Amino acid sequence: MTSSVGNEANDYWTDGANRNKSTRFVVYEPRYSNYREAPATRYESGITFNRFSNGANLTLTDQRVVEDDRITLVAVSGDLRRNGVSTVSVDPEAVSTISRRERVSGELNVTIPTTLNATRWDELLSDEIDDGWVNDTHQTGPNRVTIELNDSRTYSLGIAAVHLDRVTLPTGPRRISTWSSAPHR
Repeated sequence: MTSSVGNEANDYWTDGANRNKSTRFVVYEPRYSNYREAPATRYESGITFNRFSNGANLTLTDQRVVEDDRITLVAVSGDLRRNGVSTVSVDPEAVSTISRRERVSGELNVTIPTTLNATRWDELLSDEIDDGWVNDTHQTGPNRVTIELNDSRTYSLGIAAVHLDRVTLPTGPRRISTWSSAPHR
């Protein structure tokens, strides 16, 4: 990898070296007593989608890993678990933000953790493939896809990190429901 800004990327990353940053999936799995087939909503590697019990996936957002010349990687840390019947808000904490993007070029591959397969990522990246920013995607292991970038292009790389470990309980008056149902088992 080479950098167009005084080789600053190489101050941290040497050519030929693999750079790794741990990340986690964010998964919301509703368990309703009356709506038993609710999908799990997943955020993984820059995309949000619903996964249904039959294995079908419904994409809710566009992917954000490669958009034209922009590579954006967001690492998620923390372990947040919450059960109950009340509404809660998740308060992500920005550990690091993208305050400046680094121009990079050379042989670049981005390997992302994802439960979506390489064929699905080809579909998600179809505009970038058609426009010559992405060459291909490859399944490189269970829950891992590698995005092969065009080594004749220059990219703008941004890396951020978010930590999840808090929820905010609602304040003020709450609505109390007067109906009841059989206990969830």
